[in-house]
Amino acid sequence: MNINFRYLFKLIFYGLFAMSIECDVLVVGGGPAGCSAARAATKSGLKTILIEEDKQIGSPVRCAEAIGEYLLPYMPLDVPQNQLLWKIEGMYLWADEVSIIKEGGMWAGYSINREKWDKWISLEAKKAGTQIIMNAKITKIEHNTNFEINKVAILKDGKELSIRPKFLISAEGVNPSIMDLLDIEKKQCIGHVKSFEIKNLDLKYPKYEQMFFGNFAPGAYAYIFPISKKSANVGIGTLKNKEQIDFLYNNFIEIPFVKKQLSNGVTVVEKSGDAPIGDLSEKIVYGNVFFVGDSANQNIKPFIEGNIPGIIWGNILGNFIKEISE
Repeated sequence: MNINFRYLFKLIFYGLFAMSIECDVLVVGGGPAGCSAARAATKSGLKTILIEEDKQIGSPVRCAEAIGEYLLPYMPLDVPQNQLLWKIEGMYLWADEVSIIKEGGMWAGYSINREKWDKWISLEAKKAGTQIIMNAKITKIEHNTNFEINKVAILKDGKELSIRPKFLISAEGVNPSIMDLLDIEKKQCIGHVKSFEIKNLDLKYPKYEQMFFGNFAPGAYAYIFPISKKSANVGIGTLKNKEQIDFLYNNFIEIPFVKKQLSNGVTVVEKSGDAPIGDLSEKIVYGNVFFVGDSANQNIKPFIEGNIPGIIWGNILGNFIKEISE
């Protein structure tokens, strides 16, 4: 009998790729909240798959890379010392030439490298047994009128893969594609941040985060967040029209106190992004779909600190799904 083994191999390979994969939990988004939820779900015994749209976790960075020291005791896993790069002792608050310094407690924290931080948490999820699929994006969702999902289509390397999850977690940040695919109405509750990592600075307070408010940017706030003695993430956040953010940033860096610190600065990389300032939808649970992290507006106001809160809520959600699956 004459067998074409190459043709047979192709049939088997593409047949396996086209068939549906079943899992207990499908997590969409490889940030801190998504990886924490995947880790908790996997550790509780649920078959968990995490997909990430980008080619690598943790990049590009779109935040000030600050975490509050007072939140560390609530972390569901121990933070390695090498993740805490620069100690922040307090906060310098400035408003139209009036200033005050607050130290310790909720004002103290650390700077982190978000790329390394996110990769560390994703590695913890992988160690627990989570299957991670990179460079993959959900394109279609099959669901009933109660938002109960039975199948999703994933585009990976130009090929379509079908997954049948019992539960789906959206941890996609402020623009969750799951809401669009489910026709869930989004609220316009998003703040915009323009931010840069700048080195070679003459920082007045290298151990203090500097926060600025005032007439230079009505309805906005600005910051200089040190990540070393001579470098910082410098940016401005606004609730106003995004088109104004360049103008407001330029006003900020012209403040004499700020200009002196930045005068010799060299821009390393842009870290601009968006952050939720309110609920993006009416609910954070639709059928067997859960939203977590920035997708669920789980951050601490007014400075929109969402990194550790996202990890905490992700862990709670992963364990909660185990309970309800039983």
